[in-house]
Amino acid sequence: MRGILKEIAKIFETLPGLGPRSARRITITLAQQKDETTDLLIRLLTRLQNSIKKCSICNNFSEHEICYICSDMNRDHSQICIVSDIADLWAIERMGQYEGIYHVLGGTLSITTITHDDLDFDALETRLSDNLDHLECIIAMNPTIQGQATIHYLQNLLQKYNNITISTLALGIPMGAELDYLDSGTIAMAMASRKEL
Repeated sequence: MRGILKEIAKIFETLPGLGPRSARRITITLAQQKDETTDLLIRLLTRLQNSIKKCSICNNFSEHEICYICSDMNRDHSQICIVSDIADLWAIERMGQYEGIYHVLGGTLSITTITHDDLDFDALETRLSDNLDHLECIIAMNPTIQGQATIHYLQNLLQKYNNITISTLALGIPMGAELDYLDSGTIAMAMASRKEL
């Protein structure tokens, strides 16, 4: 593989879950189907680049200032599920049972790389401070060391609010697993049997 095909394959290699072989196969497929698939992909990627932004409330991806979840008045706005990234939000949405809203932090705390300043705790606190009604904050972090550190930090952060109940996903999600890779049934069971911290 040479030239532009090699350059495109190298880009695909940088995407999560794709290795060199998968990247080459995708590049070859796109080159073979350039009239249909490639044209559509170019249009969609251009739209992605020009139209997609983060929701001004929860940080989910949206084509509008406020995402479809935050703007849906039929959802339970007394439940805020705090997730580390958008992939986790989408994983919970896939199960089709959670009807609350979200807050996406943008990662988890790490001793060496990610600190409080890198994550969106301030916007979360603003949301909570502006709300006088009772809220349940469901902390849905991956069961990793970084996820546990973030849960602990959030627990300390949220305890000062008298109108907030803090809960976390129940045990049963295997340690080291990532929400985006779990099946909907496992996530649904963990969400249904969450416990107060």
